[in-house]
Amino acid sequence: MAEVKARLEAAVLAPMRNPELTRLYGRSVRGGLLLYGPPGCGKTFISRALAGEMDAQFLAVSLADVLDMYVGQSERNVRGIFEAARSRAPCVVFLDEVDALGQKRSHLRNSAARGSVNQLLSEMDGLTSNEGVFVIGATNHPGTWM
Repeated sequence: MAEVKARLEAAVLAPMRNPELTRLYGRSVRGGLLLYGPPGCGKTFISRALAGEMDAQFLAVSLADVLDMYVGQSERNVRGIFEAARSRAPCVVFLDEVDALGQKRSHLRNSAARGSVNQLLSEMDGLTSNEGVFVIGATNHPGTWM
């Protein structure tokens, strides 16, 4: 875990602790990470610890929190999650099993899931201000959907 801690320190914690330096380099205090590994390797634990180090709220999002059987409701759920995160900033949004939420859009041509993927991407892209919102995705299968 020493390498993981060092990378998180450089990519996330140092910019948070030195906002002046971050602004000098033209960066913003927001971002995201993708954690991958087998079940039980500590992806959720690391994410919670990172939120604690950042003194940020932790918002764990599972597949059941997003997906809905009614058309358009999954998109509203994604929007609601990011609205809640923005109102609680600084906040870490932890998307567990992100591979089940976001697949290649070319694989979803005629699927109802395409709308939720589009909504997730537009929220993560920050069409509205996501200042202070960090998105961490966790997956067991990184190569199957990228």
